[in-house]
Amino acid sequence: MKAVIVDGNRHLVDTDLQMPIISGHDVLVKIHSISINPIDIKRIQRITSTDSRVLGYDAIGEVLAIGVGLE
Repeated sequence: MKAVIVDGNRHLVDTDLQMPIISGHDVLVKIHSISINPIDIKRIQRITSTDSRVLGYDAIGEVLAIGVGLE
């Protein structure tokens, strides 16, 4: 899956991550758009040189699958 991460140098980087395997109460959502908000800025400021993080707490998309605990 595609993701935008902030690397240890605080640069935004397009990357490919493994598709997560859902179970239990998980929901797999295909994200169409995200916004960067103040909590993302705070997360960027706390990144260390050996850290990286996926951004985007606010998103819009479509549900692709739900875990068995939600059926």
